[in-house]
Amino acid sequence: MGHSYRIHWEQYGDPARTPVLFLHGFMGSCADVDDLLPLTDNFRLIAVDLPGHGRTAAGPDPDNYTMESCAAELAGFLTDQGLDRFFVVGYSMGGRLGLYLAMRYPSMVDKAVIESGSPGLRSEQERRARIGRDEAVVRLLGATTMRQFVEKWYGQSLFDSLRNNGERFREIVERRLTNDPQGLILSLRMMGTGVQPSLWEELDRIRAPLLLIAGEKDRKFVDIAQSMASACRRAEVAIVEGAGHNVQVENPQGFVMRVRRFFED
Repeated sequence: MGHSYRIHWEQYGDPARTPVLFLHGFMGSCADVDDLLPLTDNFRLIAVDLPGHGRTAAGPDPDNYTMESCAAELAGFLTDQGLDRFFVVGYSMGGRLGLYLAMRYPSMVDKAVIESGSPGLRSEQERRARIGRDEAVVRLLGATTMRQFVEKWYGQSLFDSLRNNGERFREIVERRLTNDPQGLILSLRMMGTGVQPSLWEELDRIRAPLLLIAGEKDRKFVDIAQSMASACRRAEVAIVEGAGHNVQVENPQGFVMRVRRFFED
C-alpha cells in the first residue's frame, strides 16, 4: 500500500518470536527502547520513530501528524512487514497512541502495556486548557535553542525523580537535542493530549488485555491508571516502586519484570 511518510524503525531479537511494538514519548525516538532489551530473551522488539521525531519523514502536511493518521500509517507499515498481530508497549505520548491502536485496530493488538499514558481528556474545557498550555510550549520551542528548551521541559515537576538518575538522565537530554523543533511543533499541535480523540467513554470496549503502569512517585498518573482500570474490565494496574513518570528508566528491572509477566501470562 502507499504511505504518506517513511517510517524509520529498528528491531531486536529473534524474528521468529512474538513481536512487541515499542512507542516512545514526546521528544523520544526508537533508541528509547534500550531499557526493554532484556525482553529479547523471549520476544522480538520493534521500535519506531513517531512523526515529528527521530528519522521518520512525515513531510510538511499537518494532517500526517494526527493520532488517526499516525495509527493508520503504523498499521499499514506493520502489515507490509508481515506483522499483523503484535503486543504493544507505549510510554506517555506513545501510551496514548498504543491505547488508540488497541481501540481502533483490535485485530492487530493482542495485549498492550500503557506506561504513564491516558485516554485523553474528558471535557471540552480540559481540552481547551491543555491546547493553550501546549501552544505556550510551541512558542517556547520557537524562541529558544533546543538545549534551552530541553532543559526547561525536564525542569517540570513531572520529571523530578528522573533528574536524579545522573548519567542516565544526561544521556536522555543529549538524545533529545537531535530533534527538529518544527517536527516537535507539528507533533504537539496535531497529536497532543488536548487535540487527540478522548477514549474515556470507549475504554470498556477494548478487547485486548491492558497493563497500566505508573510510577509510585507520579501521583497524577497513578490516579489516571486507577480511573482507567475502573472503566475497563480488561485492564489491570501495576504501580512500580521507586519510579516517577518515566518508569522504564527509573526502575528498568521492575518495569521489565511486570511487562514480561503480563505478556507471558
